[in-house]
Amino acid sequence: MRLEKMLVLVRVLFLMAFINYLSNLYAVDLSINTNVYSPESEILKDGFGFETKVKFWENEYIGVGIGVGAENWNIEPYDYSFYSSSYAFDLSIDGDLSLFTIGPSIFIKAPTGQKVNFIFETGLRYVSVSSDIQATIYERETYYSYYGGYMSYYTYDTATIDVEDSITGVINIDVEIELGNRFALNFGGGYQYDIKKGDVSIYDHKLGESELKAFKFNAGVVCKF
Repeated sequence: MRLEKMLVLVRVLFLMAFINYLSNLYAVDLSINTNVYSPESEILKDGFGFETKVKFWENEYIGVGIGVGAENWNIEPYDYSFYSSSYAFDLSIDGDLSLFTIGPSIFIKAPTGQKVNFIFETGLRYVSVSSDIQATIYERETYYSYYGGYMSYYTYDTATIDVEDSITGVINIDVEIELGNRFALNFGGGYQYDIKKGDVSIYDHKLGESELKAFKFNAGVVCKF
């Protein structure tokens, strides 16, 4: 465990050093955005998170960068019940997903000459998923005993539904309003789509695949260096 933490620290330090090196070669923007997601999946209800992007501008119009974010997505609660004199079954699913995202982007800037810029973005995100989706299962079986009378057997269990990591693509359009030479406000929206879906499983039994495609709305601030 200590070795894994040291490797993570080394990677972070390397990334910081690489960003510092690039900042000496290119004009750099640092943006911090609040993101709201509206998923297309019937299982996911909504998402909320933050993302920081570092953009390196090759010239006034074209840049590359990296985005790092953290999100929380809620799911639609699900309940299913069946009852009879001899058998009863109840399934309840509820919880949320915590996502950590990181990946590269390409940016195209369209200046208007009035301190307002349109920023077009396309990129990839590796999505690390931590699931807190819980499935609660209740069963009752009633049968006639050879010893006379009816007997009931009850089972109650709670398990976490596991969701594997995935890869998504992002398309975004931002409006950037400059507040002087160093700062700007931005807002916009876009779309996130699945490239590599993660398996969804319980007790190592595959239930399906995750779907993170969603419309996104964002707003934040930009610092220019």
